[in-house]
Amino acid sequence: MRYLLLGGSGFIGSYLANSLARENQVVVVGRQPKCDFESKNIEYRQMDFVKCDDFTDYIKDVDIIVHMISTIIPSEDTSKFNLEINENVLPTIRLLEDASRLKKKVVFISSGGAIYGENDNKNKESSPTNPICNYGIIKLMIEKYLALYHEYYGLEYRIIRPSNPYSETVYHNKKQGIIPVIVENLIKGEPMSVYGGEQIRDYIYIDDLVDGISAVLEYAGEQRIFNIGTGEGCTVEAIIKMAEKKTGRKLKVKLLPMRKCDVVKNILDISLIKEETGWTPKISLESGLDKIIEREIAYV
Repeated sequence: MRYLLLGGSGFIGSYLANSLARENQVVVVGRQPKCDFESKNIEYRQMDFVKCDDFTDYIKDVDIIVHMISTIIPSEDTSKFNLEINENVLPTIRLLEDASRLKKKVVFISSGGAIYGENDNKNKESSPTNPICNYGIIKLMIEKYLALYHEYYGLEYRIIRPSNPYSETVYHNKKQGIIPVIVENLIKGEPMSVYGGEQIRDYIYIDDLVDGISAVLEYAGEQRIFNIGTGEGCTVEAIIKMAEKKTGRKLKVKLLPMRKCDVVKNILDISLIKEETGWTPKISLESGLDKIIEREIAYV
């Protein structure tokens, strides 16, 4: 199998590329002029996704396109809505035009955290989608266009809605997810600002997420949308207390008001992907936290 990973040089993409390259050919596309991968099965190509008018040359020789590119993050800022649509939705429509014409399958990495909006219960793939930030709205717009191109042109597609991924690995000099940031500040004795702190989130270790994505890539059934998470929720405050107990240290926390773009509770129901693919997460939050603490102590 030959995969094209749009945004494959990012956090999730780099892990996915290395995993897929064990048994497949992988083409990674990103903005950087150069990106090094250890595997000889990974080819890197530079491309400006926003400005690309014709994706034919990039997709003509691949079997599956994995679309992970996003230029935005959840925010209360409304001043860039036009720009965010121009940079994310319109290029994706151009991609879907070319993918439909060339009969290529598209797998879109959406959002399990922002798509659903407020919900007291676990979110199923069939749950109402009422995002409260532009990030979630744009993800949902792209999902709708995928369904539309399937209806009009028979485009084969899958949508993956991941929860909140984290890892002990430093990527581009940045920690990935709030959990390693908590541990870093705790070990270094530095203060940390937290919005709210009582919000409940579903945190998934990056290796589990990549395994889940791979399971969907191999899936040949009828379902089109899959949640990937742990099915369990935890607050930031609880994670801080857990990390403090494990390290015997105290984190200096400055609590800030919760942002308007943040839902109070988000936990994913993952029964569908379990039933359809057999995938299940293996790394508990406590085990993932242990990995992060071990690495942070080793590098301080």
